[in-house]
Amino acid sequence: MLLCPVCNGLRSIATCCPNGHGSLDDAGRPSDWSGPYAPYVPDRYEAWNHQELDRGSHTVCIHIAECSQCGYSCQVAVSEWNC
Repeated sequence: MLLCPVCNGLRSIATCCPNGHGSLDDAGRPSDWSGPYAPYVPDRYEAWNHQELDRGSHTVCIHIAECSQCGYSCQVAVSEWNC
């Protein structure tokens, strides 16, 4: 079973703002931003939440990271843990 450590509150996103404002905050997954019921329809948005990298060597969960001071945002790939 795969587990995203950021989704489950086990670690934070370790990314800094390129504009020098400190660390970026987790703003959720892209599926959380696509519609009011998106988080509750996992099959439809599976491609947005998980991507296979390096020909299946590991799986990542895509999160949006945002700076609370300047509004900069980007996507961050978080490696999932195998439980």
